[in-house]
Formats: sequence, structure tokens, C-alpha cells
Amino acid sequence: MNSQQVLALVRSHVSGDRKRFAEIATQIAHHEKRLGHAMGEQLLRMVTQGKFTRRMARDEIFDRGWLDVEDLYRISGWRVEYHKPGYNETYEPTFEFQSTLRG
Repeated sequence: MNSQQVLALVRSHVSGDRKRFAEIATQIAHHEKRLGHAMGEQLLRMVTQGKFTRRMARDEIFDRGWLDVEDLYRISGWRVEYHKPGYNETYEPTFEFQSTLRG
């Protein structure tokens, strides 16, 4: 999964385009399955069962962790850091993604 796919997936979710969301999820699932990742098979089952074409509650999406992509990036060789405010700090938490691949 690459960053463009993640952005497209999130954008399609935010805009409510369930058909596009399912298309992108299918692409990601096939790619992950080819790499031998179990997540690819699980995602493909969810897509083929219509999990992404029906209207889902926001809570369901978050409860099931469907937007948690950090581990997928780590598996693909990225360094992922989560920055959250400490005691007496008030900034918004963020993720930092850095490629460890040299090119």
C-alpha cells in the first residue's frame, strides 16, 4: 500500500463515495495478498462480502480499526512515529511517516 492509496481511501471515505472506497480497498487487498500478508485476504473478504458498500457508522469504522494503517507502513519498511502532547502541552497529536528505503 502506498501513500497515494491511503489518501484516496481516506478521501473516498470522507466524501461518502462507498463505491470508490471499495475499489481502492480491493486494489490494496490484492496487492497485500500478493505480498503474502494476511491482512490482504481479510480485506478482500470484507470487500467481497459488501462490508464497504453499505453505509457504515463512524464508530464501527473506528472500532474495527479500518483506518489504522501504521502497521502496514511499518511492514513496508517505513518508520512511523506518533507524537502526542505531554503533560501541560496542548498541540494536536500527529503521525510522522518516513521511508527507510534509500533511492
